[in-house]
Amino acid sequence: MKWIMKYAYWLILTVFLGSIMLLGLSNTAVEELRFYVGNEDRKEIIEIYTSENGLSYVFLPSYAQMDQVTVAFPTDRKLFLGGIELKNGAACSAFSLNQEYEFRIGEQNGVIQFCRSANMPTLYIETRSGDMKQIYADKEHEEATSIVLYSPEGDVAYRDRNCLLKGRGNSTWLQDKKPFLLRLSDEADLLGMGEDSDWILLANDHDESNLHNKLLFDLANRACETWTPQCEYVDVYLNGQYNGLYLLAEKVESGINRLNIDIGAGDFLCTVDFSTREETLENPFQTAYGRTIAICEPNILGEEAKERIRELVNQQERILSSQKDMTQSPLVDIRSWACKYLVDEIAGNTDADLSSSYFYYSDGVFYGGPVWDYDMAFGNTVQSHYPKAFIAKNHVKYRSFYSLYYSTLFQNAYFFEKMSEIYKNDFLPVLTQMIEYDIQDIADRISAAAMMNQLRWPIQVNENYEIDPWARYVNSAESIIEYLKERTAFLNSALIDKVPYCTVQFEHYVEDYYWTVSVPRGSVLKETDAVNAPLYAEVDGFVWSIEGTDRVFNPDEPVMEDMVLSRNTISGQN
Repeated sequence: MKWIMKYAYWLILTVFLGSIMLLGLSNTAVEELRFYVGNEDRKEIIEIYTSENGLSYVFLPSYAQMDQVTVAFPTDRKLFLGGIELKNGAACSAFSLNQEYEFRIGEQNGVIQFCRSANMPTLYIETRSGDMKQIYADKEHEEATSIVLYSPEGDVAYRDRNCLLKGRGNSTWLQDKKPFLLRLSDEADLLGMGEDSDWILLANDHDESNLHNKLLFDLANRACETWTPQCEYVDVYLNGQYNGLYLLAEKVESGINRLNIDIGAGDFLCTVDFSTREETLENPFQTAYGRTIAICEPNILGEEAKERIRELVNQQERILSSQKDMTQSPLVDIRSWACKYLVDEIAGNTDADLSSSYFYYSDGVFYGGPVWDYDMAFGNTVQSHYPKAFIAKNHVKYRSFYSLYYSTLFQNAYFFEKMSEIYKNDFLPVLTQMIEYDIQDIADRISAAAMMNQLRWPIQVNENYEIDPWARYVNSAESIIEYLKERTAFLNSALIDKVPYCTVQFEHYVEDYYWTVSVPRGSVLKETDAVNAPLYAEVDGFVWSIEGTDRVFNPDEPVMEDMVLSRNTISGQN
């Protein structure tokens, strides 16, 4: 029996290793295949991508017609595709999109499928080294690069043979699909967004819909008066390999066609960020209120200049936190702060006023904005799934990080009235238009590109969604529309009808996992649709305690104030 089991073990191992070897040979065979798109004047190489399930894809740009797609392979081999023998350089006009074809090259075989984007410009990036190894190994490494940008129809819109490419981002850089900074050799107007040399390629890796950043940048551009980055969709190829659907966006920086501030005259641009990132930030400092601030511009400054900026920021924070009438405040531009807050609140941005949260100083005045970073918007986190809740303004968002600007501004009567007026007159009409038309229109326009992107970068639903009591994965045009309808109704009630709300935050302290709900003041929480029973009942030996007190939360009592509830073990059951 032992001999038989030992034999079976080695047989299984041999079969397994043999399968791995065959898979390796199959991948080698696929790597020997190349496809080109274009005519004799200009052709771009398209590498084959093989997914984890073994299906190979040829991801084609929007302008590619199958009679302009040609194949190349070693001359000492024969290629059969869909039962047809193809010569080297032959066109693929006999094949259709989105159909699987068996192929055989030499002794190897597999299955291949042609996919094509639609309505998208295409950006081809070729690094000097021919690969991305150095960039992926070091985010700060700048590599010499050449690029070609095609219109959706296939016309060359821009070409630059002396660009620089580097990585960018914090948590987004840790994802498989990475964002980049592209620096042109000279200023250029890309896709009608105005001339500049620095451009951002946003990966939208957390956002299966690919809509979040685009919708919220568009909202800010239409409803706010201060500068907001523009962005346009592009399909990106890195060294011939399709790397997905990106947003080509203007970089947040000073410039004629960017943020109109005068760095030479003492203006500056800052961002609030997590203290845990301080070592990676540009010119960081701590404010008197314990905020971590990075000075984005000027890039180079001495200690005296840095101390000047620190003191001005401290002065701003004293004014924002004072609760005094701000109608005559010469240091703070209320409209820009109100607009930035509204974009963050509409988005359900849990990182609002905590990370990638910009503000700037110009001619003696502090302005909120520009807006940035909305991958995780529209309920795409467990913390923000419930749409009828204040999210951006909450003072406590995570166990270790606290918001200051929005929570204190919201308590200022003048700010609240001004912000409510701006919401009603400037934001609500744009939101209504987006909900009724724009979201679905954009989703339809990018549908083919988004589908191709999903094949290349499958986005997995976070396992935390499985324990969310009102679990819903808000990551499609339909779910975003529904989320925004509910969110708009809530904000209309709070900001236009002036219904007083109390916000209750349930904290687990497990990887900063929490839920936030808002209910009309005086409501009994369990009688609303805000939470399910497991949230407030004594379940598995736990109760909810009111943070900052020694009291256990009673779900039968009316909610009269904002509170944070901590999940604690019931006394006597430890």
